Amino acid sequence: MSVLLEGRDQTDRPRRVIVADDDPDMRELLASTLRHDGYEVVEIADGSELFQTVHSWLRHGDGRGLDAIVTDNRMPAFSGLEVLAELRSVNTKLPVILITAFGDGRTHAAARALGACAVFDKPFDVDDLRTALLNVAPPSLAWPRADAGGPARQPERPAEHHAIWVSHGLSERPVGEHQSRVLLAEDDEDMRVLLSTALRREGYAVEEVEDGSALLDRIASGLLAGEQTLPDLIISDIRMPGWSGIDVLASLRQSDWAMPVILITAFGDAGTHDQARRLGAASLLDKPFDVEELLDAARAILPARF
Repeated sequence: MSVLLEGRDQTDRPRRVIVADDDPDMRELLASTLRHDGYEVVEIADGSELFQTVHSWLRHGDGRGLDAIVTDNRMPAFSGLEVLAELRSVNTKLPVILITAFGDGRTHAAARALGACAVFDKPFDVDDLRTALLNVAPPSLAWPRADAGGPARQPERPAEHHAIWVSHGLSERPVGEHQSRVLLAEDDEDMRVLLSTALRREGYAVEEVEDGSALLDRIASGLLAGEQTLPDLIISDIRMPGWSGIDVLASLRQSDWAMPVILITAFGDAGTHDQARRLGAASLLDKPFDVEELLDAARAILPARF
């Protein structure tokens, strides 16, 4: 997917941002979030492709066709730091935001020395990354910038009176009334944080659990405490430690409980899809998916507020 980033000096064009990450789920979710914010996003799957794309851009000169890079550090072939060093070796000040699951002191120090705009340790709040990008490259030239006489406009967040669930369990109500509650189960922490952030930004109250056993425990405790303490929607990965998402869905249906369930999976063969349909899953999304697909599936079941 080599993309030649030739300059287009169109003052009304959206900012073009590279998102480079060898994890396809992380890459797709970051890209879809930034597209939702108004950016034009180029997705790159590894360090070699990123390095080649940057070299192509450097050969074409002044950078009018590229406004920022968001890159993972550890990728095949070239790391994010190596690409950043290459950019700085030719004195370009193209904004670079680095993300890493291995953010030790040396990595942070090297990133600062090479002029990275920000370094985010995984898992991170995607809204923090959105804010960092806004401050160096707003979605279009029409947006106010931090270096133009004031702070950049901040990403939209749910209103304060629609606060998210506190992490004490399903019996905790959100502060705002009539806010739909989602129970999210995903053992990949990066994916869980990104999905929960997107759902909260949409206005849902979100409770997170990290595996199938915790998901079943939460549902069981809610059933014992009373129907008013249960979530309105469950979103669950299928393959998790303990109980799978399919196992939990089957258990609910065996108990004649019609709670809506959206399943997500990286292993969505025909048999899995058929089993999910037979058990009455509201939807099954194959990874990697656009986060907007998940939000559309959630909206089709219930609004964030009612």
